[in-house]
Amino acid sequence: MRVKPARVVRWPAAAGAVVAVIVGCGTATGGAGPPGPPAPPSVLRDDAALSGAADEVHGIVRSRYEDWYAGTVLDHRRGVLTVYRRPGSGLDEAVRSRVSGVELVFKDAAMSERAMLALVRRIMADAGYWRDRGILVTGAGPLADGSAVAVTTRAGAAEEAVRLSQHYGSRVVVERGSAVAVPAPRLTPPPQGPAASPGVTQP
Repeated sequence: MRVKPARVVRWPAAAGAVVAVIVGCGTATGGAGPPGPPAPPSVLRDDAALSGAADEVHGIVRSRYEDWYAGTVLDHRRGVLTVYRRPGSGLDEAVRSRVSGVELVFKDAAMSERAMLALVRRIMADAGYWRDRGILVTGAGPLADGSAVAVTTRAGAAEEAVRLSQHYGSRVVVERGSAVAVPAPRLTPPPQGPAASPGVTQP
């Protein structure tokens, strides 16, 4: 039996976006904590139920809630699907009315996935600008909890996160590492929270 991570982050495919898994060499500055061990098979819940519920959420999001939705996390240890979204929409009610068979949790997000992906594209388009100023950007992507955009750089320095956040007027966390391009739309990053979402890779 193949052992899967206990927590899986899911995102709808972003149209026109290059998708990547951010591969870091350390903890993101201002971001996630260290990854935990994979769950043993005995504590994993029904993958099909959680995956089906996540697919249903993504269908609801695409219909009218892309300006609010940030990310979805599947917790296979507890059989819980957590939806991160900006408050102020009817997304919670829409999901509750159509998704059953799993425990649903809704948490507030500062940014939508759409807004974070737009910021990712800006940062990657500015890679040359930052290279000339001593920041070697190698990849970027939204965080699943909608709290920030994660950027990988050669140095992974805290000062880089401060400079990027001030420049773009939105929270940016930085991790030292590179990015590996993979096909869209479904990714399973290491079990950590909040995990980095797929992003754009600097060629």
